[in-house]
Parts: sequence; C-alpha cells; structure tokens
Amino acid sequence: MNKLAGASLALLSLLPIHSFAQAPATKSFVGTVVAFKSGTEIEFKPDTGAPVDVELTPDTLARKIAPGETSLKNAVGASVTDLMIGDRVLVTLESGTNNVRRVVIMPATDIGKRDEADHQDWKTRGLSGVVAERAGDTITIRSQSLQGETRQTVAISDQTKFRRYVADSVSFADAKPSRSAEISVGDQLRARGQKSADGVLRRAAVRRRVSAAYSAPQRRSATISR
Repeated sequence: MNKLAGASLALLSLLPIHSFAQAPATKSFVGTVVAFKSGTEIEFKPDTGAPVDVELTPDTLARKIAPGETSLKNAVGASVTDLMIGDRVLVTLESGTNNVRRVVIMPATDIGKRDEADHQDWKTRGLSGVVAERAGDTITIRSQSLQGETRQTVAISDQTKFRRYVADSVSFADAKPSRSAEISVGDQLRARGQKSADGVLRRAAVRRRVSAAYSAPQRRSATISR
C-alpha cells in the first residue's frame, strides 16, 4: 500500500504541532503516514517532531478532504482502510491515549494529480525570465533563447498573489508569501495569468527568486506554511 508523498496541506498546517516520541500533548496534529505496523498501529510523521505511533480503533472516524480545501465542512466520509503510505493526515487523539478518535485524510494520489494539473497550467499560461524593468503596475521580463532576447510584460494589481522561493530551494511547497514591493530588477520571476490581445499577461500569479546580487541577510529577511 504505497502512495507518493504529497505536498503540504494548507488548512491542516495552521494547527499547533509539538515534537514527542509518543502521542503529542495536544489532541490534534498534522503529519504523513510513513508505516503500517502490527495490527491496527500506524506510524505518522508530524510536520515537526519525531514519528508518532497511533492506534486505530473500531470507533475511529475517518474523513477525506480534497487538496486545496480550506474547511473541514467539505470533508466527506471515508474508511480507515483508505489510509495509504504518503497520505497527508490530520489526527485527533482520544484524551490521554494514543487511540485515534478522528483522522482526516488528504490522499497522496489526489495531491499528485492536483500538482500535475497545476504544473501543466503553468506551462500553458505561464512565462518566466529575469525582471528587466519595473514601472508602476507593470513588470517587464526578459528571457533568452536561440532566437534571441524576448521581453514580455506582466500587469499586476492588488489582486495579484505573490510567492517567493526561499534560498537553495526550487520547491513551491517551500515558497513564502511575498508582495510587489519586494520585486527588484534582476530577480528571476515566473508569472501565470491571462494573456491579452496586446501580449500583456494579466490577472497574474507571481513566483519569484531573489537574484544572486542580493546579500544573504536580505534573502533571509524576506523570508513564512502548508
């Protein structure tokens, strides 16, 4: 019973997690299924902390939620037998025990499908390059190919969502919220949106990586989870 390890679960990441070899003092924690042990015992790896062994019981309530959902109200019925290695989970324990009262499952396969669809959409509606110019609410990006240099324009607004890749990582899961004011000439930038008839990319979502010209302290200072 294997599934690919999934990306982070935004809704669940807001919950407090503590590092304990046994069950956390808090009743609920977020993690990933890493192993099935004897009987009904399952090992979870919290997002922060040591692995935790928990026990499924006949009374354990299982629910399933889709990637991207922001409310448990949208969870649907599931079975503990749906659990697979790599699934992201929210586990609620019975007070004072390692028995699972409720487990909310975000299947790793669903996360993988979501991520692949998102990847394809970036290929279809996205562009990337180096910031060449900033003027008001427009950003000019230059990119280089065998045909020479190409410049494209991205229109931003108060509705534009910005994310910043952290130093030494190309994973979007590690990207942090950012803002327009942090974008500078020389930054590497990816944008996705609707391209208008005049070639301007509008309604964009922007991801950026700080240029090598930034000092290490500046990279850290602009440096927030799943």
